[in-house]
Amino acid sequence: MKALFRISLLLLCAAMLFACTPTVPPTGGDEGDDPPTNEAPLALTPFLHISFDDVEHCFRNLKEKNYASIWEEPFLAALREAREGYGATFSLYVWKDILHDQPSCYQIEWQAASDWLKIGLHSDGDGNFAEADYTRGKTEWEHFVSDVYAMTGSYDCIDRIPRLHNFAGSAEALRGMSEAAPGALGFLAADDTRISYDLTAEENAVLLESDYLFYNNRVYLPTDVRFENYREQSIYEILAQKWGATPTDKCFILFTHEYEVYDGTAMNKCFSWIDEAALYFGEKNIPFAFPQDFSYAEK
Repeated sequence: MKALFRISLLLLCAAMLFACTPTVPPTGGDEGDDPPTNEAPLALTPFLHISFDDVEHCFRNLKEKNYASIWEEPFLAALREAREGYGATFSLYVWKDILHDQPSCYQIEWQAASDWLKIGLHSDGDGNFAEADYTRGKTEWEHFVSDVYAMTGSYDCIDRIPRLHNFAGSAEALRGMSEAAPGALGFLAADDTRISYDLTAEENAVLLESDYLFYNNRVYLPTDVRFENYREQSIYEILAQKWGATPTDKCFILFTHEYEVYDGTAMNKCFSWIDEAALYFGEKNIPFAFPQDFSYAEK
């Protein structure tokens, strides 16, 4: 049954998604290059973004096991299978400390996958950034960038519009992250009505009614679906109920947590959430992409 489902995904999604995926602007990354600037020159068009929060099992395995390739790691292998099957792209949001002293022997593979697999900051390991000042925000972001670069050898592997832990961050901490090099371009906001980051209640209300909010020279994008909220339901049917046969032109932000689909040893059936989402959006001709691939005009 799983094989048949994957075949249907391939037939329905792959050609459309590869044809529609936007060209990613160059962001530097070869050793000796300057870090990329805070620019994303493409116009905003409908796209699908899927990410995983609290990603740690796969990175712990990379550090502790003597893999010949990162694709021997089960979680990363499943992501590559999804990429090859229907053109998926993924962001992995991490607690910063998990990246420290990661092996550098896989740099060629990380770089080759950087157009569809990126790593973003989730937390620094000391909670969230709600009370952090400018210095802590900038310093923790720079440490994260340094660790990713040491592991991958490329700035292209960095997701510059991540989802921070608890959707929390003071205005000064976010400014520090944005003014790092390469800095944050924005942040993924909550999947419910809670107030995200440094927004006021009024600004947050505008965000919830919009595709995004451009504020203080950074973009905020609301998260649409947390997969585990629909654990006993068909994700395809949930998406069809939410957006119908013709989704409106917007960015679709979906996520789950690594531990929901992977225990560090084997993938579980919940990874089918990704397959079902790919099927739904593939039928609608909406490609996978990263939010940082696009520019955002002030509303």
